[in-house]
Amino acid sequence: MAKLWQFIVISMFLYADIPVMSAQNYIVTSFERHLNLIPIHSIDSINVQPFGRFDICVADTMLFADSVFFDRHIPDTLVINYEDEQVYIQNPKFLQLQTNVLQSDVTVKGQGAEPFVCLIKGYSNDGRLVIDCDTTCTLILDNLNLASRHSSAICVKQKQKVKLVLPDKSNSRLADASIYQPDSTDTSNGCLYTKGSLTIEGGGTLSVVGNYRHGISSGKNVTMTDGHIIIHEAQKDGLHCDKLQMRGGLLSVYLKSDASKGVKCKEDFIMKGGTIEGEAHGSVVIESGETSYCSLLKCGGNMTIEDGIVSLTHYGQGGRCISVDGNLSILGGTFNIENHGHGGDYLTAEQDCDYYTPKCITTNGAVHIERGQFHLLATGNGGKGIDCSGTLFIGRKEDDFIPEDSLFIDVETQGTALVDNVEEDFREGCPKAIKADKDVELYSGNLNILTKGQGGEGIESKETLNAHHASIIADTYDDCFNTGVCCHINGAHIYCLSRNNDGIDSNGSIIISDGIVASVNQKKPNECFDTEDGQLYLLGGTVFGIGSGPVEVKQALCPYYSTPYGDEDAWIRSNGLILNTGKYVYVRKGETAYMALRNDNEAFRSFITVASPAFGEGRAFTISEGDRPIDAQENHFGERLFFDCSPLNTRDVIDESFEVK
Repeated sequence: MAKLWQFIVISMFLYADIPVMSAQNYIVTSFERHLNLIPIHSIDSINVQPFGRFDICVADTMLFADSVFFDRHIPDTLVINYEDEQVYIQNPKFLQLQTNVLQSDVTVKGQGAEPFVCLIKGYSNDGRLVIDCDTTCTLILDNLNLASRHSSAICVKQKQKVKLVLPDKSNSRLADASIYQPDSTDTSNGCLYTKGSLTIEGGGTLSVVGNYRHGISSGKNVTMTDGHIIIHEAQKDGLHCDKLQMRGGLLSVYLKSDASKGVKCKEDFIMKGGTIEGEAHGSVVIESGETSYCSLLKCGGNMTIEDGIVSLTHYGQGGRCISVDGNLSILGGTFNIENHGHGGDYLTAEQDCDYYTPKCITTNGAVHIERGQFHLLATGNGGKGIDCSGTLFIGRKEDDFIPEDSLFIDVETQGTALVDNVEEDFREGCPKAIKADKDVELYSGNLNILTKGQGGEGIESKETLNAHHASIIADTYDDCFNTGVCCHINGAHIYCLSRNNDGIDSNGSIIISDGIVASVNQKKPNECFDTEDGQLYLLGGTVFGIGSGPVEVKQALCPYYSTPYGDEDAWIRSNGLILNTGKYVYVRKGETAYMALRNDNEAFRSFITVASPAFGEGRAFTISEGDRPIDAQENHFGERLFFDCSPLNTRDVIDESFEVK
């Protein structure tokens, strides 16, 4: 009789509510820390059971509750609140989403086309969230601190799209287990795992620790528009996905494990804004003659950076800061990249000796740098600034002039060659500021290059180097420019200072048809312009070279002069000029000086090569030595090279005026 009375009371209550019933009236049931929010019009029946339990039938589904109350506000968000070993759930979509709790592990299952929102908050040092639904979902992490001792922290098992929202000023943290317990239905391989695509937005912060494998792992694509993601550690990859698009926010990656990757895209990577910063200490791993490198940014396809800030520092042996399997295209942005690791040698699978070297930027394809601000530093032995296996393009082809603040590249190496046998002229693993296995095209921009260690070269092309309208200053230990086929300068402004080898060295020819070229070789029997069989072509432009060895001109279409020497004593340097290091060498006609170049050559005798359309013809020119000009027009090279200058306290170093040819 009591049961019937209770049923009648509740039925009368519901009936009384019908006249004002709307879509916003619902009943809330509470059972074992779960709150189900049910629209009243969808309830089939309510039965009161002993001990205060309610049986509620909805669409042939029986729910159990220990309390019931009514409200008119219907939220649309699934709320999961972790409180250490307890989990409290509020589920307004119980018909679509079923929630299950085992200790502190929560599983959400469901089907249907309607997207849903899940708010996750609280704290648990051994909790987990699994989303097993086939609809688009939004996960809001509101100051969530969730760590799992047996698997991933958050796992989205199906291929639906996932939006990860980090509310402003929120600070969440995820950590996974170092060993995952076997589960045939669980394919997660990261602390935060989504089988489908992942979008990250919001102004908050999310810290991730990948103790097992990856920090954040997506089976598809990842897009980041806002927020701050911090990957504190990952055994393999900090962020792992097919494609990555960075539109904003801050991504911070810190690596300690050998051969690990900060960001690894199996396909393309596109950056249109935001900031990526990273620090790595992992080293190269060599197994069966194969190398696996620790890289901060690793792209298996093509990488395109249109804007943003990239700040990376690597300390590991043989490390890579940016590594691209395809092509790299940089259209803008700011880049601060330092690599402090060293190179080394190893045996290949065929038992041949090979070498690995640390690199700031390396690609298997082409590199095109159009605009941006670059600071690249490699301090370790064999270090490289830019290492390109394809063709390297710098600047814009259509630009005759590019503003100084549009493209600025500063590259420095400090390490030495891994193998340096000067007596046998044998070197391996040399430091190089910029290297390309194919052509180098320098269209525009400003380049400052410095190499300090033994064997360090400035710009190397295994084929042809074409310098069009760029402005380049190279101060190197070894060759400033080194080409396998040809070095063609057609409008660029270039200053080269090689302290221990050639200024510009080509295994084929050097062709200067336009621009300003100043080249100084500091010491040793080398040249400011070194070619194969004297293939130096002076077809135009302004040229001024000071070297410790003689230069042979193959052909000239503009007036030029080169210090004469005889074949019989060419290598004795008896025909060179005695000059003082640090003084300026003038080319003048009477009291009018056409140009002056600072002499940094430390050899006992020097050889001069000059050419300019301004010389005209005749025997009225003199090579002089003096102090820095007072009244002079400075150009890109600062105090190194001057034009239209007045000689100051000069002395003639050629007894008779020379005849330009």
